[in-house]
Amino acid sequence: MKKASTKKRIIAYIIDIFILCVFLGMSAMMTKVTENEKVLRLELSEINEKAVSHDIGITNYLFHFSEIQQDLDKENIVTGIINLIFILIYFVFIPYFIEGRTFGKYIMKIRVVNDDEGDVSLQRLFIRNIILNGLLYSILSLFFIYLVPGITYFLMITILGIIQFTLVILSAFMVLYRKDGIGLHEKLSHTKVVEV
Repeated sequence: MKKASTKKRIIAYIIDIFILCVFLGMSAMMTKVTENEKVLRLELSEINEKAVSHDIGITNYLFHFSEIQQDLDKENIVTGIINLIFILIYFVFIPYFIEGRTFGKYIMKIRVVNDDEGDVSLQRLFIRNIILNGLLYSILSLFFIYLVPGITYFLMITILGIIQFTLVILSAFMVLYRKDGIGLHEKLSHTKVVEV
């Protein structure tokens, strides 16, 4: 099987992200904003104004900001779970059942396969998307909402976000600049993208 070009892969991914954003946007619009969420957003705005005007110190600001942000994330837990389910369905289950193809890959006539060019397994698709689409970050974020308190939650989510961003950038550079075009997500999952 011929290796898929970087251009086709990028276009397919842009199509996939667009489709996913449409679904996630519709999900967010269908979620009703609660009174508690309105109050929390107002509190967040007030604490930000106090920080800008130097009415509170950075330590006090971070403590209050992190508590409010965690409470907001708790209010939006259903949206977070729905988003995670959409990502799992779109990037793991659909390719598993449709020969390694998302809609973007289908349009670009490419697909994900195992290193041995056999059909890709669910496990390998999951590992691939831990890095590429932040599955592990999303799962851990949802668990940490209830497991750790305010500032610890904020720090853990921030550190996880930085790690996730770094892994995506590293993987993108590997796809763009390695001779074989294999990204970190593909190395770890033993997958590759090929022409159909």
